[in-house]
Amino acid sequence: MEGTLPERAAAVLRADSTRSLCDDCLALLAGIKQRQTAHTIASSFGLTSDFVREQGVCSRCGDTKLVTRAAR
Repeated sequence: MEGTLPERAAAVLRADSTRSLCDDCLALLAGIKQRQTAHTIASSFGLTSDFVREQGVCSRCGDTKLVTRAAR
């Protein structure tokens, strides 16, 4: 996967806007090696109108925790 870490994370989320992902699963799918980096990226996404960050069920692992999804 090419691009910066935020670009890769955004691409994963935008690939299916109905999918909500926890930081761990986002890191895995975007090829981000450190969970804290994925958390920082996802948190910054939540400050924009392009993404939604909220408590919910992760579409990949099924855990209830803070998840991020594309807004559109």
